Amino acid sequence: PAGAGGLSTVVGAGGEGVGTVEHMLAACAAVGLDNVAVVVDGGEVPGDDGSARGFADAMRGALRELPGARRRHVVVARVVELPGGRARWSPVAEGIGRGAALVVRVGGLDFGGRVGGGVDGEVIEVERGEMRGEVEPARTFGCVEDAEELKKRGLAMGAGLHNALVFEGGRPVNTPRFHNEPLRHKVLDCFGDLRLGGVIVGVYEVLRPSHALNLQALQALFADPRNYSIV
Repeated sequence: PAGAGGLSTVVGAGGEGVGTVEHMLAACAAVGLDNVAVVVDGGEVPGDDGSARGFADAMRGALRELPGARRRHVVVARVVELPGGRARWSPVAEGIGRGAALVVRVGGLDFGGRVGGGVDGEVIEVERGEMRGEVEPARTFGCVEDAEELKKRGLAMGAGLHNALVFEGGRPVNTPRFHNEPLRHKVLDCFGDLRLGGVIVGVYEVLRPSHALNLQALQALFADPRNYSIV
């Protein structure tokens, strides 16, 4: 089972769980890895530099193709919209011929203007094959104003300028890698969360995404066998 643990995605069973799996899973999506065993020493996947770049680079150096193995695709068959209209699935017209594409289209952030660069109203679309240059290096982000409260709740304990893009008063404290790095990181999170559903071929559109909303979207997709096909 998977769930949203506040600021990250948690997977587990029997009362045990591992958190912050989304960046590692996004790296799996970026490099096309669909058969992997991950061993974690502790209750959370290491944050590295706050992006998926380190995971993806390491995976690219260790990939091998299994002879005779067949990749299974989950192909979105029809439009599936969540109540409230913030997220929806739709088919990719070109299907698997487009390179088994998952296209993620993200609109806006839910930070009330506290994250700079005008990204609250921006829309960005990224195809899985474009992840390496577009979203892999995008780091997690946060606001100085929230740091104390988060740490009281036991969250973001290891966060700092070395592994996050930090904002104070709407301005970045450290140097962004992109003008819209927070929005790109949200796209990265989407790819990671949605990888829990397998290799999906479709278009995922979401407004002000969160881990909880992404997981709800997966549940909605798989709630009805008419929504998808396995090929």
